[in-house]
Amino acid sequence: MFDKVGFLGKQINEFSLENYRKHKALFEVGYELNKFTYTTKNALSIDTNNGQQVIGSSLFSKIHNGFQAILILYRIGLDTEAKVILRTILEATFVLKAISDNEDEVSNFVNTDKRKQEKLLKSIFEKDKRNIYQDLRKSLSKDQLDSLKQEIKEEGIKDVEVYEWASKADMDVFYAYAYKTLNSEVHTDIRTLQKYLELDENKQDIIGINSLPSDKDIDRSLFTAYSLLVITLNCLNNVFDMGQEDVLKSLEEKIMSVRK
Repeated sequence: MFDKVGFLGKQINEFSLENYRKHKALFEVGYELNKFTYTTKNALSIDTNNGQQVIGSSLFSKIHNGFQAILILYRIGLDTEAKVILRTILEATFVLKAISDNEDEVSNFVNTDKRKQEKLLKSIFEKDKRNIYQDLRKSLSKDQLDSLKQEIKEEGIKDVEVYEWASKADMDVFYAYAYKTLNSEVHTDIRTLQKYLELDENKQDIIGINSLPSDKDIDRSLFTAYSLLVITLNCLNNVFDMGQEDVLKSLEEKIMSVRK
């Protein structure tokens, strides 16, 4: 039956239930962490004039949604897809922690968007040799690009690369190992493509395509996700002065208690 409808059929529910039973302690910690995160979210009172709080709470919500998606995807055996989102929230955590540690990084983060706008407008007005953006150019003005170029030049705005955000956040280890490892799941990498082929017992001949659910790397991936969410909650605790240090410490200890 799985060969006919795959992850969209009822059979995936059986895998999900068995997968949960197999990793019950691990999932339960994640669900508890998620519940506490909603309590934190509902307690926030955001000051519109406070850049740390505005951007920080937005990043927090992005990370939390991604965290829940990772749990859902791993529950039904979509391990690669979960890892793709894991890299997404890892990158967002770099920025959030950098901003929560240093208020000056708020303006750096805002300015990086100006560089992204400049690159996009350059692609539309200066590098579109195949005229792909013809219709889009009609709704835009080159004056926008010229103005943006001038602003970037006058203010000396530079790109901030992912590794730089990681360094600003004092999360170099996460970048060096987790981020780079997860890159292979995001990009089309020949080694990661091997998982989609079913080989014979001698690992020589291809006998089919493997599209079955998998819990590969579930412990490592979920613990990484849990760690990132705890870091995120600590950032919120600092920015909003919530006084949750003891609770967060307790959650960290609970995570470590089920780590294999």
